[in-house]
Amino acid sequence: MDIAQRFRPDVLVADWMLCDTQCGLDLARSLRQLNPRLATIIITGYYAPDLQASTEEALVHAFIQKPFEPADLCEAVRQAARPA
Repeated sequence: MDIAQRFRPDVLVADWMLCDTQCGLDLARSLRQLNPRLATIIITGYYAPDLQASTEEALVHAFIQKPFEPADLCEAVRQAARPA
């Protein structure tokens, strides 16, 4: 969050589980307040249907399950970075 206040990213790639008190969705929601057009990609090794629903509610651009191919992540970032 500290860095995002100085550098406003267009795309955020975050793991769903960041630490005990915050998850990638929390980070995305916070950063979206600074940049409403922020495109977020959430990655995780834990799949749950309610997690997928939460990503849709948080306007997440892509949801990528581990393990994934680096090319898949690169393509998701390319698509997320495209102007709407």
